[in-house]
Amino acid sequence: MITQRIVAGCIIFFIFLFSGTNSIANQLLEKQRTLYIKTEQALKQGQRTRFSQYKNLLRDYPLYPYLLYSDMIKNFAYLKAETISNFLSRYDDTPIADKLRYKWLKYLAIKNNKQLFVRYYQDNNYYLDDALACFYAQSLLHTNRFNELRELTRQLWLVEFSQPSECDPIFQWGKQAEVINQTLIWQRILLVVKAKNIRLADYLAKQLDTDTRAWYALLRQGHYQPFKVLAKIADYQLYSPFLHQILLYSLARAKHQDLNKTHIIWQSLKTSFKPYTSLYEQVAKELGIRACQQLEPEIGLSYLSSITKLDKDSHYWRIRCALRLQKWKTILETIATLDYPDRTNSRWRYWEARALEQLGNYEEAKVIWKDIASEASYYGYLAADRAGEAYALSTKLPVIEPQMLNKTRDSAAMQRIYELFNIQRIYDARRELFYLLPRMSRDERIAIALLCRQWQQATCAIDALAEPSFWHKQLELRFPMPYRDIVAQQAALANLPAHWVYAVMRRESAFMKDAKSSAGALGLMQLMPTTAARTAKRLGLNYASTWSLLQPKLNIQLGSRYLKHVYTLNNRNWELALASYNAGYYRVKQWQAQAPVDDADIWIETIPFTETRRYVRAVLFYSIVYYYKMHYKMMRLSTLIE
Repeated sequence: MITQRIVAGCIIFFIFLFSGTNSIANQLLEKQRTLYIKTEQALKQGQRTRFSQYKNLLRDYPLYPYLLYSDMIKNFAYLKAETISNFLSRYDDTPIADKLRYKWLKYLAIKNNKQLFVRYYQDNNYYLDDALACFYAQSLLHTNRFNELRELTRQLWLVEFSQPSECDPIFQWGKQAEVINQTLIWQRILLVVKAKNIRLADYLAKQLDTDTRAWYALLRQGHYQPFKVLAKIADYQLYSPFLHQILLYSLARAKHQDLNKTHIIWQSLKTSFKPYTSLYEQVAKELGIRACQQLEPEIGLSYLSSITKLDKDSHYWRIRCALRLQKWKTILETIATLDYPDRTNSRWRYWEARALEQLGNYEEAKVIWKDIASEASYYGYLAADRAGEAYALSTKLPVIEPQMLNKTRDSAAMQRIYELFNIQRIYDARRELFYLLPRMSRDERIAIALLCRQWQQATCAIDALAEPSFWHKQLELRFPMPYRDIVAQQAALANLPAHWVYAVMRRESAFMKDAKSSAGALGLMQLMPTTAARTAKRLGLNYASTWSLLQPKLNIQLGSRYLKHVYTLNNRNWELALASYNAGYYRVKQWQAQAPVDDADIWIETIPFTETRRYVRAVLFYSIVYYYKMHYKMMRLSTLIE
């Protein structure tokens, strides 16, 4: 008994000692963070003496390299190249090294220092700067490194946009050295026209010879008047590669304007072009996939069935067209010809089993469904429902060796990430994580996710496990629940289950409150400003400005109300509501009217937009996980998409 008391007392003592030490360390870090901000301010205000004094006090602070970087980019004129080299070498695996290299190269280009520029130039994770690439090409030309220059010139030339003036001397050399010839000029014109940059294409066409310029005139007409070009295309030399490219482009333009009209025209042309097998099958692929996307499965399947060698996209769309028509034998035949990795993934195995079931082979189908029911995924849960199995829904945290966790936490990179989060430099923290993760092992990634969870950094934990080997595992780490109070409050006010709000947020932004999409959607639930304004008006809310959507409470408030709105518009149908949230209610209504489907799993699999199809599947899967996390019981996917 006495021995037990002594042991217990020792444990309490060491816990107290450790917690006391930890508390002292935290106090020191807080002081260093405050001083770090002051040091940055001193540099911005030009207070060099104060900056140097403060900086010297922060030599053991994790963000000390950021102070060195900030100082160096202001003083390139006074720095030796050796100082730059030392920094780049010491912090080689960090984003600030790439940032410094980028700024240094810009400085050297301005100073026209080609010798140093060549020495420091390299492919960089931080920048994609064609002006620098072209200055590098100039440096290669200056040093007579022609073999490297030829390949780089081709790369710089074959783009769909105008290049900066730094490229002009390189392109001039390329034409003189016959690196940029008539073939390469035509290839670039095709890229540019497909990018709808006709003004640039017209400029480039002046460099073509007379005969090729005539082909460009036909290509240009195909851009604006594709049906006129198709009506006269048989009058030209059918064997010409130029004509084949113009035909493909004109058909691509025409099929988006009027698919049925394009289909009729090709029927009149296809006999003439049948000897050109590659062209013939390319047209069949383009028109077949477009017909499937336009919910014309008979036309689509007819085209895709005429192709002798299906690529991945053609395979997928042939299956989707066959699903719309419920041609189960065709589905089985097409799945059987997929590459092994595709054929054995849960998606196509699920549909293989569905086809077997429909053809009367239920027991064989059930064996497949039972096999993939162990996977935590949309298709795993669909299969579990079909086979009457429980879901893979473990939300236990992974067990990892304490040494691994401590080693990861104490690494310089993770210390920088932690401090960047603490001083609200979220973008820089994400950039550090982006650089770190590719070098990490599987266990190290799990350790990072666990640390991010401790730090209450949801997006960080998700990013740490954002690779295929984790997609169906580690549900507790991959599906965090930040903003609990706001979500609970706003979901209740919207009369909407909270797990749906979480599922949508997880897919839309991965909980990045400042997320901005290329289309202009903002915030946690990725609201378009116009949608947010209409929703706010319906609720009688003050909608101050577009950027207020980056405030978590307002974004979740408007997002949850809009989600409830589309749910109600779609007669409380979740797959339609989610598709509407992503692609728009009227577009989904049009899909429904044009080609209604009774089976929800078939409708979801054949949604015309790839992004929307993936979105609906993902959010349905996420909703099951979040429901389980919130209620500790299983909700069947089949009850959501009946």
